Amino acid sequence: MQATLRDGFASRTIWENEAANRYKRQPCAYCKRHENTCHRGHVIPKCMYPEGSTVTEIRAPECHVCKQLWQDDDAHFRAVITMSGDANELANEMWQGPISRSFDKPSGQTWLRDLRELLVPVETHDGPRHKVYPLKDERVMRIMKRIVRGLCHEHKIGTGFTEEQVFVDVFRFPIPPAFHTEFKRVSLGDDFCWYEYCDCRDQDDGKLNSAWLIEFYSRTRFFCLISASADEWVSEFTSNWLQSGHDLATVK
Repeated sequence: MQATLRDGFASRTIWENEAANRYKRQPCAYCKRHENTCHRGHVIPKCMYPEGSTVTEIRAPECHVCKQLWQDDDAHFRAVITMSGDANELANEMWQGPISRSFDKPSGQTWLRDLRELLVPVETHDGPRHKVYPLKDERVMRIMKRIVRGLCHEHKIGTGFTEEQVFVDVFRFPIPPAFHTEFKRVSLGDDFCWYEYCDCRDQDDGKLNSAWLIEFYSRTRFFCLISASADEWVSEFTSNWLQSGHDLATVK
């Protein structure tokens, strides 16, 4: 038995080292930088996964420069997603567990203050509530755009997209059935995260690379588009979308 355990441990260590070396030799999935310094970065923040989860974590080669751009945003993203939408079992577990424990850390009160500043009081038919505006939070948007870009790399739809090529909105309208049939679904555990994507590279005028629908914690959904080129059409599309008067809030 001891020999088996040692052999198993050694095999896993060898596999992890080989995986690390393989990622190190690849260009960054986010900027295409190729300096043999990439590591196995998490596409969906590691802290988002439920405690004790056995779901395979999605990884992508990530250089140290890109990592520094968002390394302090993952926990903030988790908290905002947990606050967005009606409470459910998993959201409560995350809030009462790892999120609440994070407030006991040296920077915890600063994180808590940042979250409080996001809450906007509103009156509803059920009485006073609060809204949070994830689309107005640049830290949330930075992580959402990383997630979509990383998933593109994972599914070999494309790599090295810029943030400007990504459009993100909260999901508000049904996808037309004729278009939705082209989407493929991937589940990481429906209570945690599932997503659907459509490879659009051969469709229409070639402006779109892909379309994405992503849901976290069984109730917080985002719709995302990635343009095929680095042109500014996504920014223009976003501007037109916002000018149409859509509400950007999700309700707590």
